[in-house]
Amino acid sequence: MPLVYNTGSNESLETLHLLDGVVDIYLPDAKYADDRVAMALSATPGYVGAMKASLVEVHSQVGDLVCEGGIATRGLIVRHLVLPDDLAGSCEVMRFIAREVSTDTYVDIMDQFRPFLPEELERTPCLGRIQRLVTPLEYARVVECARCVGLHRFAR
Repeated sequence: MPLVYNTGSNESLETLHLLDGVVDIYLPDAKYADDRVAMALSATPGYVGAMKASLVEVHSQVGDLVCEGGIATRGLIVRHLVLPDDLAGSCEVMRFIAREVSTDTYVDIMDQFRPFLPEELERTPCLGRIQRLVTPLEYARVVECARCVGLHRFAR
């Protein structure tokens, strides 16, 4: 039975080094391409650099996703949530994965973003920009961008 590590991709490299040889499948998020957005939406300073370093490190540990009999046994599955108005910087995230990780990376490009509740908007007014669902066109653009940079393994 493979051990799966689900992560937001903002842990330290020291932590990931401790997991080398222990984790079989990494399931990290690649949330944002812009630290200002990461701060506004997730209050995570330095997220982009940490996420990039994390993806490179975990890929070096387990490589691209391997399936046997339709079951994942080892490797990397990167999740990316498409946001309205391209606030996640989705194409930049896809470019990074293709150039710095692997074009064979399995990417779960997700479109299930749900708008914030009114009380959340009152606490963080800048969130009003994304007070709607992702459109099918926005999602299709990210998938097309992923394909254009050489990524070809998708989940939905």
